[in-house]
This record gives sequence, C-alpha cells and structure tokens, in this order.
Amino acid sequence: MKKYSVLFATFLFITMCSSCVNDNNSYKKPYKPGINLNEEAFQEHKKLWAETSIKDYSYTYSYYNDLYPCENCVIDVIVRNGEVSEYMVKEFDKTLVSEIPESNLGAYEDFLTGLERFKDSLLIENVYSTITKYIEESLRDIEEYPDCYYANYEFDFSEKSPFMHTCIFTTKLMQEGLVGDGASIEIKIENFRED
Repeated sequence: MKKYSVLFATFLFITMCSSCVNDNNSYKKPYKPGINLNEEAFQEHKKLWAETSIKDYSYTYSYYNDLYPCENCVIDVIVRNGEVSEYMVKEFDKTLVSEIPESNLGAYEDFLTGLERFKDSLLIENVYSTITKYIEESLRDIEEYPDCYYANYEFDFSEKSPFMHTCIFTTKLMQEGLVGDGASIEIKIENFRED
C-alpha cells in the first residue's frame, strides 16, 4: 500500500511539473505568455538615481503584495549620510498601526523584527535592487515556462525626479489546476524630500 502511495505521489508530482501545453485546450489562458517590461526606462531611472548621489532625504515607502499580506506596509523613511537613520511604520497589513487588532500584534512584531534587520532595504537604491531581483526572477521563469508564464511591469516615472514613483507588477503561471498561481505587487515612493 505504501509503495502505491509513493508511486501515485510521484506520478502526481510529474504531472504537475509537466509542460504548460494543454492538449485538450479546456483551459483558456487569460494572458498571452511573455513579459511586458520597459527595462530600458527602468534602468535609465535607476542610473539617474545613482548619479544624483543624494545622501540625505526622506520619503514614504509603500509595499502591497496580494500573495503575502503580512508584508503590506506604509513606512516613513529618513536617510542621513546614505543610511536609514529613522523609519516609522504607519500601516501594516492595510491597517493603521494604531488600529492593529490584538490578534495581529504578533505578526506585526515579527514584521518589525525583520524590518530592523533589513532596514537598509528602504534606501531608494535598494528598492531598485529589489525590483531588479523580481525582474531577473521573471526572466528565469519565462525561460522555464515559455508557454504559460506571464509578467507585466508598469512603472510611473517623472521627468522631474530621478526615481520611479510607482512600480506595479503582476505575474501569473497559467496552467490548469494551479492554486495561488500568481501575484500582484505594488511599490511606491511618495512624499520625497531632499534634506
């Protein structure tokens, strides 16, 4: 009996990992596979930010991820001499910090512990690095799943500022029967002020 369970589990795993091509065409893909990305504009603004050499600034960082809501946050950030000197979490999991229910306080405390260890990720150059990692991951995924991987990156750039204001990207692995087959993430840089 145990032998058959292992064989069935192996068969199920191989079936799930097989090609995205569906022979019976019962699954209709909601998007055309591929990556929509203006990488040139993204790299240009990343370079513009690096060339400014701004070391003292403040801004509001927003991050929303529909797959991992425990990472959703709005944070006021102050940078001095190129290092995060202060930050204040205003929202966590789409709730004002002052209104977080007691049942969610443990998750909030875990978030703060992680944030303290990774506060340098709030530097604007590191926000760009994070997005670059997402793009690299999408490029690897499209190579692995060329028939069913979709990613769309939208950026809001301004000619008046040397950084992006918003990055919204959606990814989807379009294969019949998948649960949790994609994510949508939004990153914002707002209320920027050079000090």
